[in-house]
Amino acid sequence: MLSLKEMILRESLSDNNIVVYNVMIYSAFTSGNILLVPKILDEMNNKELVLTEASYNFLLCGFSRCDDLSRARYYLSAMLAKEMRPSNRSLRSIIYCLNESDRIGEILQELESHRWLCQSTVQNAIIFTLVDRGMLSGAEAFVDRTIEKGLLPDGIIYDSLIRELCRRNKPNKAFDLLNVMLRKKCVPSASCYNALVCGLSKQHELETALDVHAEMAWREIKLSFEASDELIRECCEVGRTIEAERFLMSVVRSGDNPTREMFARVIGRYRSENNTRKASELINIMRQSGHEPDFETHWSIISKLKPSEDKSKGNRHDGFLSRILSGSGLL
Repeated sequence: MLSLKEMILRESLSDNNIVVYNVMIYSAFTSGNILLVPKILDEMNNKELVLTEASYNFLLCGFSRCDDLSRARYYLSAMLAKEMRPSNRSLRSIIYCLNESDRIGEILQELESHRWLCQSTVQNAIIFTLVDRGMLSGAEAFVDRTIEKGLLPDGIIYDSLIRELCRRNKPNKAFDLLNVMLRKKCVPSASCYNALVCGLSKQHELETALDVHAEMAWREIKLSFEASDELIRECCEVGRTIEAERFLMSVVRSGDNPTREMFARVIGRYRSENNTRKASELINIMRQSGHEPDFETHWSIISKLKPSEDKSKGNRHDGFLSRILSGSGLL
């Protein structure tokens, strides 16, 4: 590597020497020749070459990935002292390898003191890394701190945190963060909206889930299959059968095939409400979707039909049960 360096330097102008040394630092880390890095830095110092922003970022990433946190912290502090902004990759590297929330807190305070936390790209990188690292409480604490201190830039993205909060049964906190994003002129992703609908429905927050769905409809964001399933389940549980049917039929119209359980929930609700006509209609749609209702469902509807319903047609004595069974596909 060093002989290659000498050859390149002979062909290069002196102003470009720093680029060569940056490449050497990067190559030393990626090839595992970490012991070369101090030698390269010493040579740069002897030649009075000043580290650039790229140099610092290579050093930050390299030492972080080697778990040499003391030197990574040293170069981060030196970089910030020169008012240079660490790259998102560098921030992710150094935060990802930290296990203790106190040490992460120290880095965040240092970033805050140099005003870099006011940038959305910096905050987004920190939040994503904390969530990806499994440090949900740390991500929540960081977001609460930035909100409390008024350090919220436009374009802030909480998508990964919102999805993880919903997965951990904290949809109300996730809903608050969604509103923060919207206030900061950042539209959450479709997966973020759908995760919220699922999370809120599972926690029996149906009204809030429906509010989120209304926002999705306004933005023309499609409800996912899983979110539709959760809304159908929750609507049926609280007796809002018409809305449950609306979500069920929306799945059918979208080209997806609802599960047998989706149909069964809504049909079961109509059965309990003695709405035989609607239950029968859904059984027909269910069969068209390739699902056969169980015998109990069929029989419960048939048993509630009365011969008098056919009296006006003059067919009261003309095989009433046979006609019903035939029409239901059982004969």
